[in-house]
Amino acid sequence: GTMGMFLGLAVGMAATPPLVTAVGWTMTMVVYAVLSVLGALAFLLVVKERTKVNATVAHPPMSKLLGNRQLVWLFTASFMGLGFFNGFTTWLEPILAPHGFDAEKAGEVGGLLIVGGIIGSVVIPALSDVVRRRKPFLVLSVVCSLVLFAPVVTSQSTWVVMLTAAAM
Repeated sequence: GTMGMFLGLAVGMAATPPLVTAVGWTMTMVVYAVLSVLGALAFLLVVKERTKVNATVAHPPMSKLLGNRQLVWLFTASFMGLGFFNGFTTWLEPILAPHGFDAEKAGEVGGLLIVGGIIGSVVIPALSDVVRRRKPFLVLSVVCSLVLFAPVVTSQSTWVVMLTAAAM
């Protein structure tokens, strides 16, 4: 479900500029509305609700979770990373425009950011499971994203921007 959400986001970022150019804003919104209704209907027809719910699972109190320093660091890093990603993708077109990227190319870059993230979200945890360590992979992911940010926002080469965005 989560991967589908990100794939939809990637397709939406990449498909919107050419669709608007081809049919205009109003028709683009109609197309997305129809696709949303079809997706909701498909969900209703395909997904079945589980009848058994285990209500006896005990959950630790919030104070105990927030007392775990490493978990608080993870929450903070995740919050900052998601905020950065949302801000970056929101401002991607104006950031890339001075380097010769139009709305369509910026949408493609945004799509590659998301597709690369989906691939990374499958590959990195698998590698982490093999090594049986989490922290080095979390730190490496953050460091690589910070290092790869510079070429994405400064390069005028389409291929450099596309490849580093996917890797980021």
